[in-house]
Formats: sequence, C-alpha cells, structure tokens
Amino acid sequence: MQTMIIGEKRERALSGEIQANAVERRRHNNQRAHDLLAGEPKLKTLVALAKKQLKAKQVWIFGSRANGTNRSDSDWDIFLVLPNTATDNDLNPVTTWSIGRSAGLIADVVAERDIEVRSAINVPNTLSYVLHREGVRVA
Repeated sequence: MQTMIIGEKRERALSGEIQANAVERRRHNNQRAHDLLAGEPKLKTLVALAKKQLKAKQVWIFGSRANGTNRSDSDWDIFLVLPNTATDNDLNPVTTWSIGRSAGLIADVVAERDIEVRSAINVPNTLSYVLHREGVRVA
C-alpha cells in the first residue's frame, strides 16, 4: 500500500513538472513570437498574406530564426498550417514561396494541411514534430 502511495506521489509530481514546463515553454514561445514580429515588419506582411491568400490557420517559424542562432543574412524558415480543404496548388512550393517573395522576405515557406500536421506531431523526424518542440508560432 505504501509503495502505491509513493508511486502516486511521484506520478503527480512528474505531472506537475510537465505542466510547469509546458507553461514555461508557451510563455517563452509567446515572447519569442513577439520579438520576431517586432524585429521584422515584413514577417507581419507575410502572415497577413498567408492568411488572406491561403487561409493559413497557423504560421510557424523554425530553424535558426526560431532558436536565435541566426546571422543577419540568414533566411526565414516558415511553415504554414492550412485548412484541410487546401488545394494541391495551395501546397505547391512555388505558391508558398511566392508568399515570402511578395512579403519581401528571403524565406523557405512550406505548407501542409492541418490534419497532416496534427497526425505527425508525435512522429519523430517529421517537420510537425520539430515545430511543436522547437518552432515558434507567430500566428
């Protein structure tokens, strides 16, 4: 009985630690998103274009700009989460690249349907997995 109680206490403590880490990660992510948007006005333009032209549900930054290791000449790595109704043309790399170009950013812009992103969140070595652990959601 005592072993079970100790195990339950450890489990609750671990659960609390995981929740605290998640809260801290969200706070850090929100601050980083604010800093990225404030530091690059063209990023706001890209977000607006992605929402208007492709109906983007989410816009994520990943790579060196997200983790703060970028140089002044680093490009932007951007991931768009599109509605499940997005067409193949919406996902076309030329279409997504043109969003970055129209905004005036040197950017690699990748897009995927929401259902595909959600289904891969816990699959290692997928972009969805990396985004949800290291990326910064800016919209």
